[in-house]
Parts: sequence; C-alpha cells; structure tokens
Amino acid sequence: MKDSGFSLRLEMVMSARQHGISEAARRIKASRRCVRKWVNRYGQGGLEALRDQSRAPRHRPLKISQSLEQKIRDLRQQYRWGPQRLKSQCGLPCSPGAIYRVIRQAGLIGKRVKKYKRRRDLRQAKKKLAPFEKIQFDTKELRDIPEYWELGRARGLPGYEYTARDVRTGTTFIAFAQANDGTHAAAFATYLLSHLSHYGVEVSESAAQSDNGSEYIGCVTKKSQEPSEFEAVLKSYRIRHARIPPRCSTWQSDVESVHRTIEEELYAIEPLRDLPELLGKAYAYQLFYNHFRKIRTRDNCSPRQILEQVAPGRYDPNILSLPPVLLDALLASPKGGTHVPESTSQTAASSGDLPARVV
Repeated sequence: MKDSGFSLRLEMVMSARQHGISEAARRIKASRRCVRKWVNRYGQGGLEALRDQSRAPRHRPLKISQSLEQKIRDLRQQYRWGPQRLKSQCGLPCSPGAIYRVIRQAGLIGKRVKKYKRRRDLRQAKKKLAPFEKIQFDTKELRDIPEYWELGRARGLPGYEYTARDVRTGTTFIAFAQANDGTHAAAFATYLLSHLSHYGVEVSESAAQSDNGSEYIGCVTKKSQEPSEFEAVLKSYRIRHARIPPRCSTWQSDVESVHRTIEEELYAIEPLRDLPELLGKAYAYQLFYNHFRKIRTRDNCSPRQILEQVAPGRYDPNILSLPPVLLDALLASPKGGTHVPESTSQTAASSGDLPARVV
C-alpha cells in the first residue's frame, strides 16, 4: 500500500515511546538503530518527518550548467530536433538523457500520436538496393503549412513541392511549382533524371515509384492506355514505373517522412518572404540534408556517408547537390524542359552565398 511505510514507522515510534527502543525493535523486528532514527525524526518534525523522503542527491557535481540548459532549450525551439540529433548535430557536451531531461522539464516535448498499425521493418530489404535503384516521387501541398503560407500567400510563393527520394541512401531532391499537374511532374522527373544521368547513374536500371495521384498517372477515369506526361518521361529514360496499391500510403513512407522533416526543420522555422529566399534556403537545407544530416533509421549516417560506403568512388559527391528550381520557370524556358534558366539556378546558388555545388 502507498502508506505502508508511514504506518510502520508510526507504529514503531508509538511502541518505542510506550515500551522503549529495545522492546519496540523486538516487536517490529527491526534494529535498535532504525527505531532510534525514526524516534528522533518524529521528535524533530512530527508526523511529516515519517513520510518518505526524497533520495535525490542534494548536490550533483556533474549536473550541466544553467547556460548549457538554456542553450539546449534554444536549440530545441529553433530546430525541433530530438535529444540524439541535438547532441550529434550541435556538438552538445552532455548525454542525450540530460538533453531529454532539459527539454522535458521545459515542456518542449509534444504528445506522440499513437500508431495503431505496426509498420513492417523493411530496413534490411532496403540495404539490398543499389544507390538510385528505387526512387520515390511525391507531391507536398505547402498551403497547409501555416508558417509558410501566411507569409507567402501575398508574395506569390509556390503552393507545391515536388519531392524525390532515393530509398537506399535517403538522398532527397525537391523542386517547386504553382500547380499540381502532370506537366510539372514530368518537368521535375526530366530535371532530376537528366541530372542523375549526367553523373553516371544507369537510370534504365532504376524504378520510379509514385502514388496514384493524377499528376503521376493521369486522369484515373481515362479510357485510353496512353501514358501520362510523367510516365512518358520515365518511358523515354526506359525506367519502370511502380504504382503503390490504393490506400497503401505506407508504401511511400520514405518520401512521406522526409516531407514531415522538411516541414518541421525548414518551412515552420525559417522566414521565407520571396521566391529567391525560398530557393536559396531550400538549397541550403537540401545540401545539409544530403551531405551532413545523419539519419537515425539508417545507422545514424548521412546520405553522402551511405553513398560512399555502398559505392565507394563511383559517384561524384556533387550528384547530391541538385539546386531546387521553380518548375514554372523551367517550363517557360525557350530551351525546353531540361534547361535550367540561368537566373533561377544562380538564385538558388547565390542566396546565402552558397556554392553551386558542394564537393
């Protein structure tokens, strides 16, 4: 029971006061030293002194400083990372447990959403893939991100993010558009696949996976067997198109998870006031993600580290550094779909003094 300790101590003290310490020790079956301790505490503090006392040390020489605790709180609010990533990415000189204690006491841990379906663990199967053997494509609507859309609506910021993610390495590529349709999806596929081909990827040995959105498969009620614009681009590169079954969104978990990550680490915390700032910061984040950000579910390695481990010396690291573009500008270019307008590429590279490529 909760008060069993208190009741026993009170019985011990009452017996000692009535029969003496030695007799109380025999009746309670405790040492005289123990009985004497509680009699003395009762004499000093009354009934409150018989309650359970905290065993936490009054002095903790290894406790982190208040300034470090404040730094942890600031970093958590800025990046929204967990304890392990805060330690590894920010070089904090304390354990993940200490970091968790600080952010928990500060009320900076949100409620976890319970998952009622257990996802299959496909990590070992993914490790059997070659780099860029399987690429997931998806579209993220940006208008449902309050921090992004409240500021960008009046400034004409694009409403959609087109995303592709390599399943083996986690490498992620993004582009933006004002519309969600097959023309923009095809432009994004052309932009990405021409880039991969340029750096020596045998794209004909790759598979492109998408959901059943109309931008990828065309009108779901179409009667002809003609491929969609997106499928036509894949066919021109001799790439197999794999569509996930209906209502099986977890099959797109790799690209869906990176959507959530980018939202939390870029759109929700960075002010994006105009298109050049969006392209610049998106490029900076993509460089960080592909070259330096360690992925906990991939043995705590970054996409670049994984690429160098599974295909050492085969690919130039610049393959991970494709600048995000506005697909509307790419489509409007007089040179056609694979040409990147000079102003757009320069904007993506120059905003924030970023190099056009990272070696």
